[in-house]
Amino acid sequence: MDALFKGISYFQINHQNLSQIQYQEFDNNQLIILHDLRTISSGLASELLQYIKAGGKVLVFPGANADINSYNQFLSMSGANTLVSALNDSKEIANINTGEFVFSDVFENNNRNLKLPTVNLSYLISTVSSIQPSESIMSFRDGNAFINKYRVEEGILYLCASPLDETKNDLVRQAEIFVPMTYRMAISRTNPEIISYKIGGDKFVEMENKAGAGGDITYKITGKKEFIPGQRNLGKKMILDVSNQIVEGGLYDAVLNDQKVKTLAFNFDRAESDLSFYSNSELADQIKTNPAMTVISQEQQAGINVAISEKDQGIVLWRWFLWAAIAFLLVEALLIRFLKT
Repeated sequence: MDALFKGISYFQINHQNLSQIQYQEFDNNQLIILHDLRTISSGLASELLQYIKAGGKVLVFPGANADINSYNQFLSMSGANTLVSALNDSKEIANINTGEFVFSDVFENNNRNLKLPTVNLSYLISTVSSIQPSESIMSFRDGNAFINKYRVEEGILYLCASPLDETKNDLVRQAEIFVPMTYRMAISRTNPEIISYKIGGDKFVEMENKAGAGGDITYKITGKKEFIPGQRNLGKKMILDVSNQIVEGGLYDAVLNDQKVKTLAFNFDRAESDLSFYSNSELADQIKTNPAMTVISQEQQAGINVAISEKDQGIVLWRWFLWAAIAFLLVEALLIRFLKT
């Protein structure tokens, strides 16, 4: 695995043996991968569940000789489907869910030329409805799950049906699948991050708490206006109360110790841009109840300037009087010429 990610700057891999695991370091990782463990102890299961609920992501590859009972205790605690039995048959992955975030917009050619992983050892994942919402990430040709995703409060649990051991599962050899998969798993979220807010409508901003669970460190908002918002420290999250302190649209920064933590966009309500309109019959009803309203028909729109002028000043009759005067002069001239005695 190290060779696969070597030279990729946005990956930093840290290995820990089960006997030397440091639970206090869990929060410093975007994704924890359980790699071919035989058992999951009750202590590890409890720490992992706490980490997931707080917003962490865990990817489980069961060991080739896994103690299914210990795995199922952890999976049951998490509300996920459990492992049923081991299958030593050769199986091929046939489906990748490109509609799910992990693989969305990753492949350009609809996977037609993509070589999919094969396994010769897999665990059947139960199909009984799980407590937590689940999604299929990849599945075998027979329809059984290869990797499932479960939303557990603020975090995510990914469960693979096969060990990561290359002799049992060649997923790690398929770099064009494995690399983007683990990266997208690490940055995935149960809820999309909000970066745009409505002035006067959104009073609270939720963000990752860089200050830690304790202390009196204070955030401030800088931009077209600078102020210190109300703050609620929820451990890994910080709630900033901006209320009505932002009255101008634009970009604002949440700053901690003179370091920008997050950029926030505040915009005015776009309701005034609603392009819905009345039909002709609805306009006619509106005119009945509001005589001050005037409707310019499509025919009048061809000469819109004249129509507006006539509505504003009334019908202009001077043109008609001018033509009438010219006509009378012609009639008079004809009468004088032909009726002269």
